[in-house]
Amino acid sequence: MVKRFPSWLGKLLTGYRPGIEKTVFHDRDFSDVPADLVIQSSAFNVANSIPKIYTDDGDGISPPLQWSGVPWSALCLVLIVEDADSPTPTPFVHLIAWDIPVSTCLLEAGRLKSKSTVCDPLKLGRNGLGKCRYTPPDPLPGHGQHRYLFQLFALNQPVHFSTPPNKAILKSAMRGNVLSRGCLTGTYGRL
Repeated sequence: MVKRFPSWLGKLLTGYRPGIEKTVFHDRDFSDVPADLVIQSSAFNVANSIPKIYTDDGDGISPPLQWSGVPWSALCLVLIVEDADSPTPTPFVHLIAWDIPVSTCLLEAGRLKSKSTVCDPLKLGRNGLGKCRYTPPDPLPGHGQHRYLFQLFALNQPVHFSTPPNKAILKSAMRGNVLSRGCLTGTYGRL
């Protein structure tokens, strides 16, 4: 979507980034929650570049994800993907998936509903575009490397919504109910 913007605009906005401290994983409401969940991807390692196929420059499918360390008392999982370096006041939300069964320990590549995939959708909340889908990394050209945080939370009770939640509504429902958390960070940028 933004790949057609000129790189001079990205360079002009280089200093405008919300920062990692504004992501849900680093939110002070969850700072006392143990970071015991281990989330990984066979497509990229921690702080490494996300392969092009999983971005808006490629097929735009979601990367494969797997995790471990879910507490035995957890009743559901929440996955939130945010861009900590988007030129916006708060991190751009690429995905909200809620009420993931604790028996789930992996999501295959392309499992998360996006504009180019058709699959059995998980319960998806509203991303930064207001859509209930996965939005692949799509950084502003010239803006530099962006950090994409794949954040997983284990909750001690299911969360229920009459309509798909946005990040603020989901965070409010999660407060006081998160048993453990984990985070995988990948990077992607355009010149």
